[in-house]
Amino acid sequence: MGFLDDVESYTVWEAQGFTRIGEFLPQQYAVQLMEIFEDDTFRVTPMELDANNAGGLVITGIGSVVKKAALVVSPITEGTRHPTNFDLEIILPGPTGP
Repeated sequence: MGFLDDVESYTVWEAQGFTRIGEFLPQQYAVQLMEIFEDDTFRVTPMELDANNAGGLVITGIGSVVKKAALVVSPITEGTRHPTNFDLEIILPGPTGP
């Protein structure tokens, strides 16, 4: 057949469904905040993430105008189905008033 590919250099090989990647496949996420309001309307807000997959959102009105809220974290890296880990930090506001 006479075909050899050392997989370390780009050749004339046609991928046909495969993707050449480095040693690691960087994980990407889609993060969305879903809020249900007292009047049963809802809002979905995407969280913007930086190059390190870090981001933040502020939820206001929990317990008053916001009846329920959920944060949906979806791994969306193309080419893998492996489970992933992520860190989530929830910061509650401090007490207000004297």
